Amino acid sequence: MNLIPWRRSRESTSLVEPTAPAATLQRFREEMDRMFDDLFNGRWGLAEPFSGMREYLPALDIEDAEDRVIVRAEVPGVAPDDVNVTISGNRLTISGEKQETSEHREGNCWHSERRFGSFKRVVELPADVDPQSVNAEHDNGVVTVTVNRKAAARAKPVPVKAVNRNSGKTRAAAAVG
Repeated sequence: MNLIPWRRSRESTSLVEPTAPAATLQRFREEMDRMFDDLFNGRWGLAEPFSGMREYLPALDIEDAEDRVIVRAEVPGVAPDDVNVTISGNRLTISGEKQETSEHREGNCWHSERRFGSFKRVVELPADVDPQSVNAEHDNGVVTVTVNRKAAARAKPVPVKAVNRNSGKTRAAAAVG
């Protein structure tokens, strides 16, 4: 790596501008940065047409209850027929395609936009879920997927016996649940 030489001012001990070639390169870089900023974000706004092409990731809410796991995905503007829910082993996949169209007419002016894109969210479920007991519902832009836990895997209380070593007698204690 080459360092840019700096020269000191004769009047003070502070550093001043770099030598002419280094200063020219610095100004060139700053001008190129400004032009790219203008190109994509400023005057011409070329980034705007690409903004609808970003991947859409619905927000998830995962509830781990004692007897089931509930996953909610926010998919506003997506029809129930455009949402796919699959379960393979312990992996729950919510996928689909979002299509959005807007039109605005005012006098002789007509503005129309279309945005679309696919989405896919994968959730790793606990090992004790029953993949045969999946239920999916779509209500007001929220897909709710409920997966029950296997009956054998649910927690059950176990009584604890207290032993009195002094008397040799055993008595059952109440289970804590």
